[in-house]
Parts: sequence; C-alpha cells; structure tokens
Amino acid sequence: MPLTSQQTLSQPCCPSYFHHDSHYHHLFTIITSQAQHITQQEPALEHYYKTMILNDNCSSFGSLVSHVVVSKLFEDLSSNGDTRDLRTLFGEVIRDEGLNYNGHTIMHAIAQDCLACLQRDPACQSLLEAILYFKGFASLVCHRVSNQLLHHYNMRYSSLYIQSKVSSQFQVDIHPNANIGVGVMLDHGTGIVIGETSSIGHGCTLLHNVTLGGTGKDNHQRHPQVGNYCLIGAGCSLLGNIAIGNGCKIGAGSIVLNDIDDGATALGSPAKVIGWAKEKKPGSCVDASLCNVVWKNKSSNGMNNGINMDMGKRSYFTISDHMRLNEKRIYSRRILYLDIKLRRRISRLVGLLVSK
Repeated sequence: MPLTSQQTLSQPCCPSYFHHDSHYHHLFTIITSQAQHITQQEPALEHYYKTMILNDNCSSFGSLVSHVVVSKLFEDLSSNGDTRDLRTLFGEVIRDEGLNYNGHTIMHAIAQDCLACLQRDPACQSLLEAILYFKGFASLVCHRVSNQLLHHYNMRYSSLYIQSKVSSQFQVDIHPNANIGVGVMLDHGTGIVIGETSSIGHGCTLLHNVTLGGTGKDNHQRHPQVGNYCLIGAGCSLLGNIAIGNGCKIGAGSIVLNDIDDGATALGSPAKVIGWAKEKKPGSCVDASLCNVVWKNKSSNGMNNGINMDMGKRSYFTISDHMRLNEKRIYSRRILYLDIKLRRRISRLVGLLVSK
C-alpha cells in the first residue's frame, strides 16, 4: 500500500520487535519514501539525498544504514580514496544473523536504536532524520560493528580504527569492548565517553557529556554497569565498578560513585538517592527535569525546618508536598515581617506620646 505524504513525515506505525525481513523492508520503504518526498519539496537537497539514500548501494535497510554511516564517518577518505572495502565490511557485519545482544541480532539492535530516536526525541520527526542527521545513532551503529569485529571476527585493530574515527568525527568515544543493549538513544551524542568494561542495558537514554569511566588499573571489571531502561542526564559522570539498577534516573551534572538501587533517582555531587521514579521505564520517557519523581521524606534529616506537613503515614515527599511546604515557609516569613513592622510602628507611636 503506498504511503501518503503525511505518513512519510510523521511517526510511522513500525513494529517494535522484528521477526522477519519484511519488517526491515517496511522500514526501508518508509525511509526511501520520506527521502523522495523531501527531494520534491526541497530540490536543493536532491543531489545529497540521491547520493546518500536513493541510489543502487541502498537496496535494503541494512545496506542503507551501512552506506549512510560509512559515508559520514569516512568523509575525508571519500574525497581522497576508496571506501568500498569499508562499506563491504560494514555491510557484512550488519547482515550477520548471530544473536549477539542477549537474543537480538545486530540488525534488530540498529532498528530499535533508530526507533528509539523517533519515539523519545521530540526534535526527531522521521526515521530519515535519525539515520541522516543524528550522530548519536551513527555512533551506536559504528560501535556495534566494531564490537562485532573485536569479538566475532578477531579484528582488534579494525575495531580500534573505527573507534578512533568515531571519536574524531562524531566526538563520541565508545570502546569496542563495551556492552550496549538494544533500543538505546545517545541524545545529541557530543562528549559521551563509555569505557572498556562498561555495560549498558536495553532501552536506556544517555544525554550529552556523559562519562562511564573506570578507576584504577584493574584489567577486569573497572567501569559502571548500567541496568535496563535507565535515564542518565547531561554531564553525568559514573565512575568505577558500580551498579546502576534497572529503571534508575540520574540527574544532570551528577557524579555517581556508589551503587544505585532499582528505580531510584539520584542527584548531586556526589550523587545521593533523592527519591524514586514514577515510570517503570525512565529511559523511554526522558524525564530530564525529574518531574516524575516520588521524593524521599526529608523530615528524618531535619530539612523541613520543623514544619508539620500533615502527610499522614506516608514516608516520602511528592512534588505537591514540596509546593505546600514552600507556600507555608513564604507565609510564615510574611507574618514575621508584618509582626516586626507593626511592633516598630507601635514603639514609635508610644515614643511620640511619651515625648508629648
């Protein structure tokens, strides 16, 4: 059934799990239809889209992704040399049917990464945008290829070469040995560093300038292990062999040095658990401002200034509780200010009466 122009530019009804080649062909059809529609609307981009999408090198979803990523990654070689060997290598690895991602093929992992960009990022309005313009997605594709080259093709130096090119071209540094699940989004991508023994679960979202760094010179596990469906805010640093539980949220700018329990929300430097995520899958919701958080009760550490919140038997704060607390504080300060002002006026009036 042909796609309308509205369908080509809006979020498509794509399968969330891929069992057959027809599903990948469905994605390929959507992307090429979007490219054809854009060339009609914006003729100035016709040559670019025919070079990147609408050409004989792109006959399937896998070959399309491979062609686009290699063209972007090796732009300097494209002008001065031949990238056919690199395109062939990428295409071969992407078509590998081995279940290397906890029961998922590399093709399925790439498709889920692409859909994650479309479903989570409001700035992404089509699959075409994610493939052509999102360097976080391109960096993940390159990492998955380099990871396969390292572990299944015994091509260590080829994998390191791809890592170095991604670092210089996209400003994203992911070691080929790092283990990353499917359906992951690297939002913006710039400045992300993921160390050699790091692990990231399925459905996670990492914003820019996130570091998963190691401590010491241990040849074994020395980097963070991030669970499934986690959200890691911009500028976070997770250091050492620590475990981040499933469904966690890490607020922007936090420095995490200790384990975080499942579903917890951590913030600060060093990061401390401030509450619990309301969503089951924070990585899919991208609540970067931490609005959907059930806050911990602060009365136990004396942070409520002695004001009784009348919270019943609840052992936590919600956002509405904090708003009520602030309103009471403001009201108390106003009463105190008016009381002081009234006392001063009375004392002045008494002084005038005495003087007379």
